[in-house]
Amino acid sequence: MQTGNAFIVVSILITSFAFFNFVKNIGKTFLIHEVIIFYACMIYLIFPIIGYTFFNSHNELAQLWVTYMRVPASIYFGFALPAILSFYGGLYLLKGRTTVSRIKSVVLESKIKLEKNLKILYYLIIIGIISNILYPFIPSYLQYVFRILTFFQFAGLVGIILKSGKSKFDYLTIGLLVFMLLRQAVDSTMFTIIVYMGLTVIGIFLIELRMKFYKKLALIILLLVCGIALQFTKTNYRALNRNPGISNISFGKLLILNFSELKNVKNANSFFLIYNRGNQGLLLSQVMEYIPSSQSFDQGKRLFLTILSSFVPRLFWPDKPMAGGKENMKYYADREMGTTSMNVGPFGEAYGSFGVIGGIIYLFFFGLYIGIAIHLFLTVASKFPLLIIWIPVLFFELVYSLETDTLQAINSVVKTSFFLFIFFKFFPFILRGKT
Repeated sequence: MQTGNAFIVVSILITSFAFFNFVKNIGKTFLIHEVIIFYACMIYLIFPIIGYTFFNSHNELAQLWVTYMRVPASIYFGFALPAILSFYGGLYLLKGRTTVSRIKSVVLESKIKLEKNLKILYYLIIIGIISNILYPFIPSYLQYVFRILTFFQFAGLVGIILKSGKSKFDYLTIGLLVFMLLRQAVDSTMFTIIVYMGLTVIGIFLIELRMKFYKKLALIILLLVCGIALQFTKTNYRALNRNPGISNISFGKLLILNFSELKNVKNANSFFLIYNRGNQGLLLSQVMEYIPSSQSFDQGKRLFLTILSSFVPRLFWPDKPMAGGKENMKYYADREMGTTSMNVGPFGEAYGSFGVIGGIIYLFFFGLYIGIAIHLFLTVASKFPLLIIWIPVLFFELVYSLETDTLQAINSVVKTSFFLFIFFKFFPFILRGKT
C-alpha cells in the first residue's frame, strides 16, 4: 500500500504542474497542448485517486453501481503514471519550436486579414446553419461531410471574436449564434461539442490578453465550477426528459438550482456523478482486470487495423472498424455496453495491446502524433494566418480523444484536414483572403 501511496503523491504533483502550466500559458499559446495533458492527468490520475480513496469497494454507491477501481492502486498507477509521463513527452517534443512571439504574430496577421474579409466569416456561419438544418435528412454516407460543414459556424464565430473594432452587428451575431448553439445542445442534452469547442475558442480568444496569474486562476476555477454544475444539470435534465410527467422544470432553472446547491455539498457522495463521468481510469482498470488474465495481449493487431482504417474510405473497406466504444469495451474489457456510451480510451488500447512497457512506448508515439499534427497546423498557419479560425474545427475531437479511442483521434484530424484541403482548393479566398 505504501507503494500505491507514493504513486498517488507523484500523480498529484504531476497534475499540479500540468495545471500550473495550463494557467501560466493562458494568453500566450492556443492552449491545445495544455488542455490535453491537464485533462489526461485529471481523468487518468486524479479521478482514480478519488476512486481508491472515497469511491472504493467499501463505498455504498460504488458498490451499487459497480464503479470502484478493479485492480490494486500499485498495479494501476504502475502503468498509468509512467504512461502519462510518456504521453506528456511525446506531446511536447515539438512544442518548443513554436514560440510565443510566433503565435502572437500569426494572431496579429489574422486580425489584419479579418478586417478586410469580414464577409467570409458570415458566409461560413450561413453554411454552418444551413448544413445543421439539413443534416438529419442527409444520407448516411454524406453525414460526415455535413457534420464538418455544421462546424463552419464555429470558424465564423472565432473569426468575429478575434476581429478588432467589432460593430454592434458583430456583437449581435455573436450573441445570437452562441444562443443557437446552446439551444441545440440543451435540446439534444449533448454538450460535448459545445464544451470542447468552447475550450479551443477560449484559448484563441485569450491570446494577447495580459492577465495577472491570479485572474487566470480565478477564470479557470470559475470554468471548473460551471463544468461541475453543468454535469449535474445535464444528468438531471436527461432523467426528467425520460419522465416528462415528473416535472416541467426548464434547463436554465435546473442549472441555477444546481449552482445554488453546490454550496450545500458536505460529503463525497454528492460528487458521485462527477466521479462516475470523469473517471476514465475506471475503464482502464477494467481492461487491466481482464487482460492478460482472461485474454492475451494482442500485440497491436486490433490497433493496426484501427489506424489503417483511418486512411481507407469505407467505400473501399465496407466492414472496416467503427469509431465508438461498444466494440472496444467488448474486445478489451469483455463488457456489453448496450446503449451506454463508454470507451476504453487510448490508454486502455495501449495496455490491452502491448502490456505495461509496450503500452507506455505506444503512448509516447500517440502523444507525438498529436504534437506533430498541432505543429504542422501552426507551420501552415504561419503562411496562411486565416487558418487559425479553424483550430476548433480541427482539434476539438483531439481534446477529448483520451476518453474515446485511437480511431477517433486519427480519424478526426485526417478526414477533417483532407476535407478542408479540398474546400480551400475550390474556395482559396477563404484561406488567403481577398488578395
